[in-house]
Amino acid sequence: MGALAQCAFFSALAFAGEYVHSWGVTKGIIGRHMRWWFQHPILDCEGKLTLGYTYPNLIMCEGYNAPGSPYWAMKSFLVLALGEEHPFWQAEEEPLPQLDARKRLPHAYMLVDRRDPCDVTAYTAGQYADWEPAHADAKYGKFAYSSYFGFSVPKGSRTLSQCAPDSMLAFVRDDMVFTRKKSSRTEIGEDYVYAEWSPMAGILIKTRIEPYGKGHIRIHDIQADFACTAYECGFSLPIGENSHVRETAKKNLAEAENEFGIVHVELLEGEGSGQFVENEPNTNLSHNKTGLCCVEIPIQKGINHIKSYVFGERKEKA
Repeated sequence: MGALAQCAFFSALAFAGEYVHSWGVTKGIIGRHMRWWFQHPILDCEGKLTLGYTYPNLIMCEGYNAPGSPYWAMKSFLVLALGEEHPFWQAEEEPLPQLDARKRLPHAYMLVDRRDPCDVTAYTAGQYADWEPAHADAKYGKFAYSSYFGFSVPKGSRTLSQCAPDSMLAFVRDDMVFTRKKSSRTEIGEDYVYAEWSPMAGILIKTRIEPYGKGHIRIHDIQADFACTAYECGFSLPIGENSHVRETAKKNLAEAENEFGIVHVELLEGEGSGQFVENEPNTNLSHNKTGLCCVEIPIQKGINHIKSYVFGERKEKA
């Protein structure tokens, strides 16, 4: 659980004496971070940090991970080097100052949307790890990454359930699932992201994503050299043992709702049929069992145009 180190930057600020925020704000960031992580099953039966994210999960790991990898988290404890009289310890925790509702991050190839302080969404186009770590397409190539719903990595590529392609436009041909990897051209605007990409030889796609309403609009122009099937996929929804999921699947629309939240995919232009797919266990980084909504769309040889509305809405406090 090296992700426990995600607040290490702020611990280092305090250690270095850099007064970027008030000591109370810095202490609040670190304190909330620690409490959030230790509410999750990140320790094994011996109290050791495990490999994974919010629960033990080897599927999402990369080749360089080893039993000692989670102890990157120790960087977050740098504040323990501060003396007890340091202003950090004397301060009361303060909430995070109000941040921009939307911010363009051109160097990270992201447009970050913060309409809900407990669910931040990053719309991406262009970032990729050229050294090809495991699941690079899932970790860098999705259209949207939600801090609340998390994201998934594949177990296999034969079925949608194995691939778990949440927040992607997935293509199926010859019983194989193909998704976006690298983009050949990208733009990050103040209110949109744009990418040109190809999931496989013979298909070229131009995609524009615009934050809208509770979610975002996706516009795809697809040039296909052959007929195949596409799936416009939304966020994954946790579906635990005691979860009652209410599913709606009909022409051009799929929606699922439970006590955790609502996920929704709606085709605005084009024609397709809604589905709810149960993902393979342990594919999602944040939740060990999930399902996703998608709309199945027949792709014809030639030019195809798709426009969709996708959102995920939380119900419980993150």
